[in-house]
Amino acid sequence: MKEAVTVHYLSIDAEKFSGTSPLPNGWRITRCAELVGELHSFFYRWVGGDWGWTDKLSLSAEAWQEHAEACELWIIYQNETPAGYFELAELSDSVELQYFGLAPHAVGLGAGGPALEFAIAQGLEKSSLVTVNTCSWDHPAALPNYLSRGFEEHYQEVEWRES
Repeated sequence: MKEAVTVHYLSIDAEKFSGTSPLPNGWRITRCAELVGELHSFFYRWVGGDWGWTDKLSLSAEAWQEHAEACELWIIYQNETPAGYFELAELSDSVELQYFGLAPHAVGLGAGGPALEFAIAQGLEKSSLVTVNTCSWDHPAALPNYLSRGFEEHYQEVEWRES
């Protein structure tokens, strides 16, 4: 069955970004040094499984490896246990925050906002503009979280996706 999904396209520049808040105690974020497609696939499925992330489910191992070689993987940890991730990809005129999210066990523990601010700061170190999109299938706090951090919505579009 097809369902209408609203996709929101957002961006933030350095002037709109107010900075980072500290992560809660026991949390840290580290850039993955190795380009491993399977790690990207794992986090995509784990974090996005509850939110209808389906666009990459059919990728082959080779395609996941190509994806890994085209972006940075940052892993969010809680007490040395993986708790989420984000990906940053440099484009010609911006950095795209391709995926961002926490694993089910880490949602609601107060790290989402500071982790997003960290991700924005990393993107703004590479470009003066960071872009992201989110949709009506994502966590209900996703769009408000982006907007409260200074992202501005440029447009929306409706897509029809299999539910």
